[in-house]
Amino acid sequence: MQTIASVYNLKQLNKWVDYLDGAILNFKAFSLIYDELDIDKAIMILKNKNKGIILAINKMIYPNEIEALEQFILKYKDDAIFLVTDLACVYIAKKYNILDKIIYDPQTMITNYLDLQAFNSYNFKAIGMSLEIPFNDVCHSQELVNAPLFYQVFGYRLMFYSKRKLLTLYEQKANIKAHSHNLFIKESTRNDYFPIIENKNGTMIYRGYLINLLNQDLKNINYQYLESLYIDDIVFGKILKLFFNLKNKEISLDEFNSNLNDLNLNIEDGFTYKDSVYQKELF
Repeated sequence: MQTIASVYNLKQLNKWVDYLDGAILNFKAFSLIYDELDIDKAIMILKNKNKGIILAINKMIYPNEIEALEQFILKYKDDAIFLVTDLACVYIAKKYNILDKIIYDPQTMITNYLDLQAFNSYNFKAIGMSLEIPFNDVCHSQELVNAPLFYQVFGYRLMFYSKRKLLTLYEQKANIKAHSHNLFIKESTRNDYFPIIENKNGTMIYRGYLINLLNQDLKNINYQYLESLYIDDIVFGKILKLFFNLKNKEISLDEFNSNLNDLNLNIEDGFTYKDSVYQKELF
């Protein structure tokens, strides 16, 4: 079982690499969220530390990008595996017989063991199931299919993604100028503040709280993924170290929970332990 985390710059990678089995590298060309990351330098650091290298290709892929994407995959296929959400990447991987280099995570699409069984027939490196179904359903599906799983076990979860520049449209409509980073939106009838990001790929909105499964039994999860977005780098480093010590039995579960609580993070269960239910309106 591998602990992996999202990395957006070299400073983060150098701070966290010793507590990870591998890193998800996010970069401007094909990643949904990105910073200034030198991929080649990051790969060199991970190689020198004998850590896994995962390149995030998780934005919407357009027809005019296919050729560049294919060349990118060919360039790095011997050094890395690819975290992908678009079937275009799968077709390219199939063309070059490297489906075993693909972690396929189509976000909300895979919701039951039949879905998992169908995609497992591709022989991917790992498969991501929906984060909007109970965790017990994920574990049960894995037990039935015995598929290698990729799953987010900590951090803010993506709730909404549109190719449209919604912040820019709002600024134009409201005749205001928002800050370029650390933005949140709030519904009038809720107390939650939802992180929102706009870049060249569109607009992304995240849930207003952190999910934490690090104190659960994660034996069914091959790639245990922690998202660092919107978490202070020092705080995230402490979380990685705590989980590293827990996995290596250097601290107890009670010690882990106590130290995590001391960080005063906004952690909620979300849909982790319950189904979401649509209720019909009564007239």
